[in-house]
Parts: sequence; structure tokens; C-alpha cells
Amino acid sequence: MIDLSSLPATAREARSQQVALEEAARPFDLALGPLLRGSLLRLGVDDHILQLRTHHIVHDDWSTGILFRELSELYQAFAAGTESPLPDLAFQYGDYVRWLHGQLQGNVLGSKLSYWKEQLASATGFQHLATDFARSAKSATANRGAREGVVIPTDLANSLKELSRQERVSLFMVLLAGFQALLHRRSNDEEIGVASCAANRPLAEAEGVIGRFGNDMLLRTSFSGNPTFRELLVCVREVALNAYSDQSLPFGKVLKEVTNRTDPNRNPPFQVMFILQNAPRENREIPGLSIKWLPLYAGTAKYDLNVWLKIEPTLEVISSTERTCSERRQ
Repeated sequence: MIDLSSLPATAREARSQQVALEEAARPFDLALGPLLRGSLLRLGVDDHILQLRTHHIVHDDWSTGILFRELSELYQAFAAGTESPLPDLAFQYGDYVRWLHGQLQGNVLGSKLSYWKEQLASATGFQHLATDFARSAKSATANRGAREGVVIPTDLANSLKELSRQERVSLFMVLLAGFQALLHRRSNDEEIGVASCAANRPLAEAEGVIGRFGNDMLLRTSFSGNPTFRELLVCVREVALNAYSDQSLPFGKVLKEVTNRTDPNRNPPFQVMFILQNAPRENREIPGLSIKWLPLYAGTAKYDLNVWLKIEPTLEVISSTERTCSERRQ
């Protein structure tokens, strides 16, 4: 509990943001834990901010919705003086790890490794964003970033959804094709590779489990022959489906197998992450409690450019960029 209620009302919000950022920046001890930490910031008698922090090794975006649902059920039960309503898990993350280890053996493992090593083989290393200076080792690990957000107009969002229905592809595939076309136009590279993240929950038993299931993957599209956009959609659909079929192989293991790096300061060997966030997140109604999500940005970016799209209910784009040498010159 961090009590901020004694501060003037005008200072509470700024102080709560400062405390939250300090807590978000505090590192985890993987050997000792815990890997889930919580703080309750008290702004007033009936006004609080709950901040939860997890290490990415035990949590992914899909897990956020599960965690919120379980906390909601626990809150209502404890407020009513009853015991936890949550049943014991019949299937846990350790069960998934053992299942996956059993799957990734022999020819199956060899086939998946071969596919991803082929996808990652590139003379340019998928460096589609121009920079003014050579990247230094320091800037590769700094991860300082800035963020910009925009809401896509409703008419445009509806048109994109209609196009996806007409072409029998997902909305993600339409958005990915448009984004890769933009990178192709700006870089003039014939092959465009961007990263994305798959939910990677192949078992029904895993859908209600908190854990690190999400897995990075590379989506590599060729613009050879100057395809029309509809032709590009067909190509992107095939690329995405092939990647989904091999999404279970941990990407960290793939990177260990890839020894030919165009830039030793780049890890992983691409610049851009592109994600459509469609993980379920319910807005639950809890008697006697009004809840709203508060944005918190820690000023970091894992890649040179991270593009997140989410639908709730409008189509919103949030991009964060890593600050590099060229920005420090300004």
C-alpha cells in the first residue's frame, strides 16, 4: 500500500504516475521471485490505483484478460466474506511445457527449425528503416523510446473489415499487407520481413491458464513482380498460415540456431514488430466498484518500430519507436 491521499489533489495524479513508473522500472529477480508484484496506490478513501507487474517469462497479453477475470471473481467473493470461487487448475503451465517438449522431437523439431532458419536467412537482415548513422552497441541495448497513438476513422475501419470478408482473409492479414506495402514503398526492398506475436495456445486446456504462451514469429513477404494489392493479400495469407502452423517452436531457440547475423548488435535480426491485439479482455461489472484502465508507458521500445493495433471498439494504432543516434542529433 502506498498512501498518496495526504497530497494536494492536483499533485496526486502526477505522483501516482511517478510511483508507477518507478515500480515498472524495478527489475525482477528470476531466481528468488516473485514474478508477479502488486502495489495499491491510495488516492482517497474510495479511490485507488492497483498496479500489477509481471515478468514476460510468466505472462503474455492473453493472460491479462484471464488475470482480470480471476481478480474480479476473487474481489466479489472476498467482499462478500466467502472463500475463493476459483477451482483448482486441472491443467497448468508446467503441463503445457511437458506437452510441448514431447511434441518438439525428431523430425518435427527438425522440420520447424529448418522452416524458421530459411525464413530468417536474409542478406539485408530485414533492415527496412533508414538511419542516419551506424548503430552502436550502446544504442542496441538502450531501448529508450517514444509513443504515438491514433484512432482509425470508423468508415475506414469498416472498409478494411469489408475487404477482409470479400477476400476471405483475416483483418490482421489486410492490415499486415498494407503495412508491408508501406515499408516496401519506403525502402524499395523486394522482400519485407516484420515480426508479430502468435497467441500460441493450441490446446483448449491452455485457454484459461496464465503463462508465457505467446511466441514471436517472422512474417516475410515478397513483392517480386510488382503484385496488385489483392495479389499481395493472397501472398500474405499464405505466409501467415505457414507461420501459424510452425508457431509452437520457441523463437529464442530459433535464434540460437541462426549464427549468420548481418549486424551483431541486432537481436533479433529485424527492426519492426506488428501486432493486432485481439486477446479477450472483458469489461466486467462488479457491484460497488467502478473500474477503468489507466494507460502507463514506461518510455521503452523493444524494436526500432512497434506497431500495435487494437479493437475496443474502435480500431486504434499505437506505435512506439526506439530512439537512435539520428534523433540525438536534432
